[in-house]
Amino acid sequence: MDKRLDQLKQIDAYLAGELSAEEIVLFEERFRMEQGIQDDVEITRRLVNAIRGYGFKEMLKRIHNEHFRDS
Repeated sequence: MDKRLDQLKQIDAYLAGELSAEEIVLFEERFRMEQGIQDDVEITRRLVNAIRGYGFKEMLKRIHNEHFRDS
């Protein structure tokens, strides 16, 4: 389980742009070689985008309610 968790942490760091240049090269090499990592990266990318989209929608609702509710 630790290996899987470490892999997910590395994917998260990769998508967040938190890896060094050397780590990016190593990660992308693994990415090309292992189908499982490709799938995990795509799933994680979709989840992050969905969460960001949801957060953005909620922020817009809050702003609307705070500033335009009575208009």
